[in-house]
Amino acid sequence: MHWESFSGKGVPPAPVAAGRDPVRGNSVHSSRKDSWPAASRFCDSIGRVRLWRKGCLGRDPEEGGSATVEFVASVVLLALVFVASVEVGSYAFVRNVAQAAAVEAARHAAPVGRGEAAAASHIRRALPETLGGYSRDLEAHVWQSGPFVRVAVEGNVRSMSLLVPDLPLRVEAWAFLEGEVIRR
Repeated sequence: MHWESFSGKGVPPAPVAAGRDPVRGNSVHSSRKDSWPAASRFCDSIGRVRLWRKGCLGRDPEEGGSATVEFVASVVLLALVFVASVEVGSYAFVRNVAQAAAVEAARHAAPVGRGEAAAASHIRRALPETLGGYSRDLEAHVWQSGPFVRVAVEGNVRSMSLLVPDLPLRVEAWAFLEGEVIRR
């Protein structure tokens, strides 16, 4: 190679150690295929583009087929984690909505002139409206104890999968009956 091909300005290149190209870092007097680093070779002897490299595409002969087993195991584990998170989310949703309905029913019964009957009718109307099919297994209980009206919702939250049993639920709310507080 001529020294003008490196710089193009007529300046000779710096001395090259052991016949190495200073720009590409490879041997100056080698063929095109061997001048590229071994890790980035992608042309075979015919000149077609080859996409396979060891460990990139294709199967490594030392692998032994464990990738399929690992993939299936990870997909099964991911599916179980997804189902468990959906179950926990649905239980938390039902619990929070039942608690809010119980609190609303207790507050509905608190003003003067209302009482247990108002709370009972309110909770029996609010649960099916807010929870839909989840309210089938829930029961509402309303009672008065001293100056308080208490509303409790209890039952089981149905599971969406066959593997998880129904989860028990019990929430309770109370409010002062204003008429009882005024009398005392």
